[in-house]
Amino acid sequence: MVVLKAAVYSLDEYMTQAPADRSQWKIIPIEPRVFPATMRDGLALLQKSHIPVPFPVGVIVLGILLILVFIFHHKVETHCTSNGYFSHATNGLVNSRP
Repeated sequence: MVVLKAAVYSLDEYMTQAPADRSQWKIIPIEPRVFPATMRDGLALLQKSHIPVPFPVGVIVLGILLILVFIFHHKVETHCTSNGYFSHATNGLVNSRP
């Protein structure tokens, strides 16, 4: 099991340990770290997928849109049939044909 050690684990913890007067803050120099070779020469900038939206986000948005369309369609249909818009138009077309 790997135990991670850190000076602080949150910004709140950091602010309680840091001096209130920012002029007393110190910058502690450290040795430079080696940048991973796999991320050099723009390899990290290459995208693996051409899809601009992650799949789960797209599914959620599509689901919400479908639910809204269903609700809107149901309300329009209920409103129109309760006011007789569809029943008169349908009866008129059916009765006018021989």
